Amino acid sequence: MGAESWLIEEKTKDNEMKQMRKKMAQKKKWMKRVILPAATFIVSLILMFFIVESGSNRGLLASYYNNISLEEPSVVEKIDEKIDFVWGRDAPYSNINGEFSVRWEGRLKIHKTDDYSFSILSDEGARLFLDDKIIINTWFNPTRLMENSNDIFLKKGFHKIKLEYYFNQKLADIKLLWSSSSFKRQIVANEFLYPPSGRNISR
Repeated sequence: MGAESWLIEEKTKDNEMKQMRKKMAQKKKWMKRVILPAATFIVSLILMFFIVESGSNRGLLASYYNNISLEEPSVVEKIDEKIDFVWGRDAPYSNINGEFSVRWEGRLKIHKTDDYSFSILSDEGARLFLDDKIIINTWFNPTRLMENSNDIFLKKGFHKIKLEYYFNQKLADIKLLWSSSSFKRQIVANEFLYPPSGRNISR
């Protein structure tokens, strides 16, 4: 092989190496710009899913008011894991004086499409909304019973839920129960309750 041929071959190899390094550098830039952010986003979604499903953020957002009309501002905001309260003659919190009201809101997770029966146990004013439709309403009923129920058909998935309550009598208490063809009547457990999307309030 002549010197000239050898030089041409070496230059060709050198150019090929340069092209290979250039392609590698471009590939690394592309991975940093596209692959890594996408992978980070996917990991974040997975972590968010496990945090929610583990029960660390279960329950409804509760807003407690120092009046019976849900008049702002609230004096306490927290996550209540379930609606199962018997306060008796005591106020829920020290900064609530006498009569009070509460609004619980969030999402209800339905695992099976079915007919569901909801019940509110309380002789004070209460009203239950599902997907913005009122299901139970004893807010203005002076002859309300201790237990009030209604049935509704719900599809599998998440549904908006809101429960409002006020106390102005002797003993404060409220419980939210449900039943379906799959289970007997029981308190709506926190495994089915989630706060509104984007709202994370400490317990």
